[in-house]
Amino acid sequence: MREKNHADLTIVKNCYYCSGDHFAPLYDQVYDRLAVSRESWSFVRCQTCGAALLSPCPEAEALTRFYPPHYIFSLDKTNASLRYYIAKLEYLMHFRWVHACQARKTMKLIGRPNGKSLRLLDVGCGNGLLLREFQKLGFDVEGIDLRREAVDHVRTTWGISAQVMSADQVVTHYPKESFDVITAFHILEHITDPRDYIVQWHTLLKPGGALILGLPFIDSLQVKLFGANHINITEAPRHVSIPSQQAVRILCERSKFEKVIIIPEGSLLIASLAGLSLFPKGATTYQYAQTKKWATGVSRILMIITTYMILPVIWAKQHLLRRHRSSAGIVSAFKPT
Repeated sequence: MREKNHADLTIVKNCYYCSGDHFAPLYDQVYDRLAVSRESWSFVRCQTCGAALLSPCPEAEALTRFYPPHYIFSLDKTNASLRYYIAKLEYLMHFRWVHACQARKTMKLIGRPNGKSLRLLDVGCGNGLLLREFQKLGFDVEGIDLRREAVDHVRTTWGISAQVMSADQVVTHYPKESFDVITAFHILEHITDPRDYIVQWHTLLKPGGALILGLPFIDSLQVKLFGANHINITEAPRHVSIPSQQAVRILCERSKFEKVIIIPEGSLLIASLAGLSLFPKGATTYQYAQTKKWATGVSRILMIITTYMILPVIWAKQHLLRRHRSSAGIVSAFKPT
């Protein structure tokens, strides 16, 4: 096992969400599910808001080296033909429904039947699959992402305006009060200064505009069941934090947002988190980048089977029991008028 470079690591002194300074050990000897990092990592829990924080944590500049080349699902036709058709099938069976559900839940949270006359910015737009769903709902959409290849894909494949920039550069690129809705799905858990980002996004929203966040949650039954083996945890060191619902409420309210509402992510996504926790080598990264294709394929199939076996249980929990302590959720917060 490679030794950590301590020059690139810092001990967390204050919680990213509530600024608390009292922590308790939570998970130790955590290993990266994607095996990009070979070191072990540790999480501590904030005693004030319950958020889980990676400590010691890599410096922001060092974090980039822990992301593999194939990190998120893609429908890039430049891949080998067989891979593309496998990806197309997975998109039709899984990812299309996940993103469509996220778009529908966003509409529910902002209280609109469609996005006509509304301008939306998606922070960390990736390959634009979610942006495409918002476009179908009538939004005037735009995306930003750090990766040039992702932005090029959004522009050429979907014809959607997108820019290469980090999430903290938006205030220098767009005028104040430019957007009615800003979405950021699974961004905040990757950064050590979420409040700085949210304050900037607040500036870009029109009065009454909505901030929509997609986040993993540490205070869920699924995380309790899987413990340190849950995918939210084994995303270390890319996940530098995993908030509690209370932590997110505190963060939004301290950033001058109001009317904070939290609802569960779609049942299919929640079920897939359980499937990936059981079969981490069924992840997209292994599917498209590893050399042992047969072993990876078996893990992928087992993960998919497990996901769909668990799906009815997750659906019943959300729709019949009305339990909202899910392992991932969608948060809406509004800029005051």
